[in-house]
Amino acid sequence: MKKALPLLMACLLFVLFVTGCSSSNISQEDYDAVVAERDSLSKERDSLSKENEFLKNKLEKSQDSSQSSSFSAPKSITAESIVMHFLDKITYTNGIQVWDDASDPNGLLGYFGEYSGKADFSDKRIDQSGSVYLVGGSVETFSSQKDCADRYTSLKDLADQKVINQYMYKYDTVLLRIDALMSQDDAEKYLDTLNNYLGKKPILSYIPQEESSVPSVDETSSGAEQQDQSSETGTADIPQEYRSALAKAKTYSDTMHMSKAGLYDQLTSEYGEKFSAEAAQYAVDHVQADWNRNALEKAKIYQQSMNMSPAAIWDQLVSEYGEQFTKEEADYAIENLPQ
Repeated sequence: MKKALPLLMACLLFVLFVTGCSSSNISQEDYDAVVAERDSLSKERDSLSKENEFLKNKLEKSQDSSQSSSFSAPKSITAESIVMHFLDKITYTNGIQVWDDASDPNGLLGYFGEYSGKADFSDKRIDQSGSVYLVGGSVETFSSQKDCADRYTSLKDLADQKVINQYMYKYDTVLLRIDALMSQDDAEKYLDTLNNYLGKKPILSYIPQEESSVPSVDETSSGAEQQDQSSETGTADIPQEYRSALAKAKTYSDTMHMSKAGLYDQLTSEYGEKFSAEAAQYAVDHVQADWNRNALEKAKIYQQSMNMSPAAIWDQLVSEYGEQFTKEEADYAIENLPQ
């Protein structure tokens, strides 16, 4: 703008000069000098205009290049995208279920202070035949870090009370829950996969306490029931597979509160423990389990984490596609549920 002022002034002087030529005497030499100055200033103006346009285009290209190189669209992290990633990266993941606010079995999705997204996944190493829902794990996402922290604390309390048995890994707004039927090494494969996907590690982790080892039937026991069991079976002749199946059955009963029929299926399943039918039958016949108590503990899970009615819980407990408890065991559970 400052460089344009001399040009304007020169043009004005030129106009005054021309109009005044008729009334005043001016030499040809002075006239030519003024014209030359005008032409010089006009050329300078054109040059400045071209330079300005060049610099403007260069700046716009520089800004576009900077934005394209430094900007990348943020990854959309949802419960669905995470379980889809598991399905793609982990060979044992063989099924997913994405819930919405109408189908969520807990009836919590979308409510204030609860998770905003939820998806389950199944692991083919765990027998799925005894459950209505996928068995393997679940992912919950939250709209705030506080909601995620509150949910983690609530579930941890249930785990400490032995109501649920899961590995739990809490990130800022993502909560990964993995069924404790998996080993810790297998659970951590899911954890590592999620760490790579999110680009971070969990803030908090909950690892279920391992049950104390189950004594084999040929070990000395001070309990009268264990002595009776040992004397009846002739411990020296019990095959190792039978003893292994019994130890595994004890763990499932104590941690997963399974029914006798459900326990047998898990022990013999090709996706479960793969014991022989004879070893599994020996285990469920000799395991020290209170089936009524198991039914009650399983009912509490449905009541507290899934908000199911007593009638719906009873149906789930006795269903051949559910928990497979006897009607008497289911009756006991419903009668003793907390009110």
